[in-house]
Amino acid sequence: IEDGEIYASINQKDGMVCFHDNPEKYNNPAMLHKIDQEMLKCIELDEKLKSMDQEITVNPQFVQKSMGTQEDEVGSKTSSYS
Repeated sequence: IEDGEIYASINQKDGMVCFHDNPEKYNNPAMLHKIDQEMLKCIELDEKLKSMDQEITVNPQFVQKSMGTQEDEVGSKTSSYS
């Protein structure tokens, strides 16, 4: 409550908590700018994750380990049918 993350008040007399709506109306230029900045951060993070995923996918060590895991799974399934 004190940090402004939750909008509520506490009645000191009986300890009851009353929750309130966020007073921000999201209808001013400053808030629009803040939302734009957060969206840009999300887009940049998405691009970074895609790049990292691509690097991992073509990494010979990763491919070798993942193929080894698949071969182990196929081998264990084949031996269980024998």
